[in-house]
Amino acid sequence: GPRAAEFVSMSTRSRTLTMGGVSHDIDDADDSSDSDEDDEGSGSSDEGSPASTVLKASTGGLSALKRKAKHAKSMSSLHEKHLKVAVSVGFWVVIFGLPLFALALNYRIFGQRGGVAQAINATRSNDLRFVEEKVGVSCAAIDVGKQRNVAPSTDYPYWVDWNESMSEWDADANVYDIWCGYLPSSYADYWPNAAQLVLFTVYKNTGTTVSFAWQGITGTLCATLNIHLMTWIFPEGARGHTCMGTEDVDKFYLVVWKSKVLGWKKKVVQTPHQALKAYFDCDDNGGLEARAIFMSDGTVDKDHNWFATPQFEQEAKAMSKEMRQEKCTPGTIVYNDPNYGKYGELVCMVDVFLVIFLFLFAKANRNTIMFGMSWHTVWMMNFMNPGIGVTKVPGVRHWWHWTLTEYFVVEVTTIVGALVAVVATLVPRAGLQNLSNLYDDALSVNAAIVKIWA
Repeated sequence: GPRAAEFVSMSTRSRTLTMGGVSHDIDDADDSSDSDEDDEGSGSSDEGSPASTVLKASTGGLSALKRKAKHAKSMSSLHEKHLKVAVSVGFWVVIFGLPLFALALNYRIFGQRGGVAQAINATRSNDLRFVEEKVGVSCAAIDVGKQRNVAPSTDYPYWVDWNESMSEWDADANVYDIWCGYLPSSYADYWPNAAQLVLFTVYKNTGTTVSFAWQGITGTLCATLNIHLMTWIFPEGARGHTCMGTEDVDKFYLVVWKSKVLGWKKKVVQTPHQALKAYFDCDDNGGLEARAIFMSDGTVDKDHNWFATPQFEQEAKAMSKEMRQEKCTPGTIVYNDPNYGKYGELVCMVDVFLVIFLFLFAKANRNTIMFGMSWHTVWMMNFMNPGIGVTKVPGVRHWWHWTLTEYFVVEVTTIVGALVAVVATLVPRAGLQNLSNLYDDALSVNAAIVKIWA
């Protein structure tokens, strides 16, 4: 009857609407209406009495205090969840970063490279001769597993894969042995990409985080597909060298070197000092296989040349002879891919602006634009750089050589970062799943319906 309806109406006025884990009051805007209804039902005529005024004021103040308490409780719950997800993200970023920061773990996963090589060797043996010979020795960027130096002790190290037909491998006791880890250096270089994606992906709840993760993966994939298309059009990219010409050829020194990572590279300089600097700077992360200085008359500098095999020496001399016979304007760039010299720059500029335009015109999501445009810009800048061009891995002795390219490594670390971001909203339990709020949402919706129709 009327009293039952009034009871239901009164019981729903103090309910709290909880949506997505945040509480909101759904009390009537004017709490004094309760007193008005009661007064009307009792037929009282003392509405203007001092006692009635005091009662209304105290009731309104108590109701406001309750609303503030409920709001503070809901905000406290929200801040607690934000703190949990912050701690969870920090935990997983630290765990994922251990292979870079922990010396022993870095050595085990990525091998003896760079500064880690010096730190490992400096603490490995008390034999000063052993330490002196091993410090500074680093794995090539693409080498993995057990490696052995097959070059004489007086020559530059030349690393090859160790196999059982050789003598026993022991990196701790043999200066000719080295451990190069399970992953090549390209994975160490782009390892922080995963942590970066985590920080830009984790958000208020698991569902939104999954959406942002997918956006980051999609944007990176679009940039990857574009650079593969450009590589198909120009296999060498803008890679090239400075022309020496035929008339002023005796004014230049030529420095050539070969690495496992980039193959043959060359640099034309004008002074002996510049030639020596280029000669000693061409280590290429430990993957050197040959290097030499060709004098201005075309002969090899007897004191500054090294070739791992006689074949490399013949290739270097043939390269020097070919460059000295090139018909071109001295000082200009001679591209390895003739087509790039004809129309490569125009095609690349159109591609750069077209891809950026498509990202913006399509009104892509924020993470898609952010990661897609950033990687697109970085890779196209390298693609158009004569000193870099297309990232290749020549001379790799493994069937899985395509997994060493920076494009593949970036895509892999992006996917790993997306997975870590989603896991960070679940473990340790941060309570950001929408499922955990489903029960409260159902009760709140029911309370709102009762209030509307009461």
